[in-house]
Amino acid sequence: MEILALRRCHTATREQSFAMLPASMRRGLPRTPDGWLRQVDRMALGAHAGAAS
Repeated sequence: MEILALRRCHTATREQSFAMLPASMRRGLPRTPDGWLRQVDRMALGAHAGAAS
């Protein structure tokens, strides 16, 4: 569920999206919006692949 919420954030600017994340989710993410978006994409792809199998 959290990953889907993160994906919805992609409609906002990257900086706004990063600011919207709760601190608990932000903790493990890279500091730059570009870096965390790449990580979120990997998480979303992994979750999607896991759900498909």
